[in-house]
Amino acid sequence: MRDRIIVSLIRPTGKNKLMRERDQNMDRILESSKGMYKENAGNWNPQKGCKNGCMYCVGSFQRYYRRFWRSYWKPGKTGKGCEMCRDFRPHAHPEELARRSFPDTPQDKFIFVVAGGDIAFAKKAYLDKVAQVMSGFPKINFLVQTKCPRMLFSKACSFSQNVAIDITLETNRDEDYDKISSAELPSKRFQAFLEFRHPRKFVTKEPILKFDKDVIVSWMRRLAPSRIYVGYESKGLAKKFGFPEPALNETTDLTKTLGDECFTVYRKLMRKAWWETP
Repeated sequence: MRDRIIVSLIRPTGKNKLMRERDQNMDRILESSKGMYKENAGNWNPQKGCKNGCMYCVGSFQRYYRRFWRSYWKPGKTGKGCEMCRDFRPHAHPEELARRSFPDTPQDKFIFVVAGGDIAFAKKAYLDKVAQVMSGFPKINFLVQTKCPRMLFSKACSFSQNVAIDITLETNRDEDYDKISSAELPSKRFQAFLEFRHPRKFVTKEPILKFDKDVIVSWMRRLAPSRIYVGYESKGLAKKFGFPEPALNETTDLTKTLGDECFTVYRKLMRKAWWETP
């Protein structure tokens, strides 16, 4: 694999500039398939839980929490024996605000904030405190991810420049999405993210669902994210629940097109759709 050169979105001003960029072998389609994010240097969970009820999360991640909630956390770690953690109900763990250090985040690494839930469910006053802690570590990169950007941004929290804001955007199609999740509809997420002004934006398309390529490409042009993560459902639940997955060749074509558009694309689990396999 070539050297991994991570760049923000570049808007070429002409064909010659685009050709020069390609000639430099800047590989914009990268592999990111270890865990949730290969670039994750560590989790920080000052808030836990979620009300989105996503089918793929309830059947895997939340099931794991319920099974190991007493023993999963090592002594001194947030959530040991916490019944609200077990039930995945949104709640704060203010003891985590006392953190005095975080692992280093060189190059493209980051600390995944509220990896065990959706930060949008945090109360406004508490969210401000979480943001204040992150701003106190300007050399550390943080990742905040949500499926409810409208809810999150309505709290008018100010995030520092070392914080990347990421939305999950599995598809552009609103129809029947409520059968998969009670999170904000994809089009609403897109619009909320478009209106939000922040220098570091990521988009995660995982687990990827059937999409309209022209719409997705148009949305990415308007959002101008510095990273796009793309991957299939990885816990073996897609066939069980009949997820509307796109064909592998459609997803591969999308990542190629986005790469050609000079986006940095991280490919996570790439496999055939469940219905493509006998």
